[in-house]
Amino acid sequence: MPSQNAQIATLPGGLYACTIFKGISAEIPHLWKRILREWLPASGYQLDARSCFEYYPTDGEYDEKIGTFTCELCMPIAKL
Repeated sequence: MPSQNAQIATLPGGLYACTIFKGISAEIPHLWKRILREWLPASGYQLDARSCFEYYPTDGEYDEKIGTFTCELCMPIAKL
């Protein structure tokens, strides 16, 4: 059962580009910007109208001492 703060959604099908993130939460916006500014324009894909999301698996890594964790950043894409 998800925690009270969890958001549950059914995602529409389609193609998503995903990358694994490992770090602290303050670093996530920088990786999103890098993906959108560097990877996406060179990829042959474009951003789709569906929502981007971050996936935090229950078995993801978490280091309580330094605050690092892993998650996946996922962006809906469509061929140009």
